[in-house]
Amino acid sequence: MVQDESLSDVFVYGTLIFSKIITAVLGKAFDGETAKLHDFAAYKVIGESYPGLWRLDGVSAEGVLYHGMSKEDLAKLDRYEGEEYQREIMEVETEDGCRHRAWVYMYRPAYIHLLSEIPWSAEHFNESDINEYVARMR
Repeated sequence: MVQDESLSDVFVYGTLIFSKIITAVLGKAFDGETAKLHDFAAYKVIGESYPGLWRLDGVSAEGVLYHGMSKEDLAKLDRYEGEEYQREIMEVETEDGCRHRAWVYMYRPAYIHLLSEIPWSAEHFNESDINEYVARMR
């Protein structure tokens, strides 16, 4: 993983876009802004309710850009994401057209075979999976 001690922005595209989940993981709330990561799409992990990213030209993964993460926050996110993900620096675009360098948790190539062909839907997760997911986090 490339290190950049000064980078405190994190782009999330799955379960962490929901305030109750980011708050549960970090122990505090964060305000974020809508953003997207170009040329990537989020697909469900087989047998799970969370996604991983797959490079796909011409589409964008929708998500949230959080600013001001501390080293401790990043360490908590690293633990939450686990070994299936690696934190990489990518460029994301916010709704106002501004581009930002941010940490993004990319699905590791060794686990790509676990991604389904089913696009991940934040709406579906929020309607049917979020409560069970949060209960399992406790």
